[in-house]
Formats: sequence, C-alpha cells, structure tokens
Amino acid sequence: MVEYCPDCGKILKENAEFCMYCGRDLRNYHKVSTIQHNYSKNNHDLKKQSRYILNDSQRKLFLYRILPLLIIGNMLWLLSEMVLSFLFNEASFTPEFGIIYISFMVADIFAFILFYLTARKNLILMSILFYLMFTCLAGAISLPIIILIPMLARQVTMFIVASFEGTIVIALVAIVLRNRYLKKGNIFIHGILFLIFLALAEGVFFIIFSIENWVLTLSITFPYILIVSLILLFYGAIAVKKEEKQPWPYILFKIISILLLSLIISIAVAIIVLIVIALAIICGDGSFDLSGLSFSGSGRRKKKMKKL
Repeated sequence: MVEYCPDCGKILKENAEFCMYCGRDLRNYHKVSTIQHNYSKNNHDLKKQSRYILNDSQRKLFLYRILPLLIIGNMLWLLSEMVLSFLFNEASFTPEFGIIYISFMVADIFAFILFYLTARKNLILMSILFYLMFTCLAGAISLPIIILIPMLARQVTMFIVASFEGTIVIALVAIVLRNRYLKKGNIFIHGILFLIFLALAEGVFFIIFSIENWVLTLSITFPYILIVSLILLFYGAIAVKKEEKQPWPYILFKIISILLLSLIISIAVAIIVLIVIALAIICGDGSFDLSGLSFSGSGRRKKKMKKL
C-alpha cells in the first residue's frame, strides 16, 4: 500500500522513519496508522459477522416473546378462518353480507393501526391485545372467495396452514438449539435442522390435506413455507438486533408487516399460476387434473363421472 507524508503529501519509501522531503518524523505516525487500520478492519469484520448473530438478551426476546406471539397469532388466524368459513358456508353475496364483510375489514384495519401506534409507544399489553384482535379478524378476509368460489375455500385454508408451518419450522429449530440459536459457530447445525424440519412440515401438510396432485401443490406450498421461515430466520434476526433502539412490540409489528407483504405477493403469484394452468387446460385437451389442490375425494369423483 502506497503511503504519503501527512505534512507535504509526497510519496514515502516503505517503512520510512522520516520524510525525505520535509523531514517529518513518521515513527509515531506509522504506529497510529497501523492501529487505526487494524481497528477499522476488525470493526468491519465484526459487523459483517454479527448481522444475523444474536446476543443473549436478543435471543431471549425472540425465543420467549416474539416467536410465541407469532405462533399464537397464526393459530388464531387459522381458527377464525375455519369458524367463519363454517358460519358463512351457505351465505350468498347480498348487501347484508357486504355490510358485515366491510365491518370486519374496517375493524381489522383499525386493530392493525392501533397495534402499530401502541407498539411504537411500547404499550405492551395494549399492543398485544390489538395484535391478537387483528389476527382473529384476519380470518374474515377470505370470506368473498369462500362465497363466490366455494371450491377454493380449501386452498385458502392451505395457505394459512402453510404460514403456520413456516413459523413452526423456526420454532422447532429454536427449541432444539435454545442458547445456541443464531449464535456464532452454529451455522452448519442451523442448516441441517432447518432442512429436516422443513421436510417434516411439508410432509405433514401433504398428509393433512391428502394431496393427490403433489407436483402442482409442492410448487406453490413449499416456496411459501420456505419464504415464511426464511423471513423469520433472517429478517427476524435483523429486526431483533434493534432492540436497544426500538420497543420490542414494534419489532413484532415490523415482522408481521413483512409476513403480510409476503402473503399478498404469494397469493398473487398463486393466482397467476392457476390462471395460466386453467388457460392451458382450456386450450389443450383438458386432461390435466387440478383436484390435487384440494382434499382427497374430489379427484376420484371426477374420474367416476368421466367413466359414466
């Protein structure tokens, strides 16, 4: 590395103790420069290594506060969707239903805003209450799909279950590792556990829904489970590392916001994929079977009808 005299700016000889042009004593200057260079390098390496590494307090915050609330929120979302789907199973899209649905959505948006405001002010109990209200009311979002296109009701439930399983994957990794979760030197074991629990989650998903057309379902559900779990693993770590600057309920809000964004994008992509497949079926011979996206039985009924 070329060095210059701090006084005259001329190029110095390597390890020169004095400047041959102005006579500046460079012995102390070299020592200070070396210390500053090493400090900057070490500090840069530390920041690079610690981006996803949590200390003890950050790890406890994520494992014992944020992660349990995320699991509870997913469970409430799934439960409310199933209950509302059952209650409105035979409903029709009438003005009365429109008023009920709009009321649900206004209340849900209002709860989300209050969750944000109370989280920013570190009002822990209130922010948790509004968060739980938001997750319960979120089950009503899919009601128009259930009423207008009943055959897609199961697919809505499948998306929520996929989100829940993505959260469970990270929870299982965290439970196994505990004090070693997102700690330096444990990258390999993180990767192994993540892949194992991801495969188990996908297997449980296929068993619960008795998937028939596994190729089509795998291409939609697996990426979404992967997206949710990776958001919690990496963005969750980055968000939690700001615990000293931001209240922890607000960190929870930020993680929820990113998960919502991923859900919206995933649903949009899934709809586009299904439209493309439907168009391909219409333009082709119609032999492709979409029944695997639902529960077992629908595909068999279709085959029986074809035989008749």
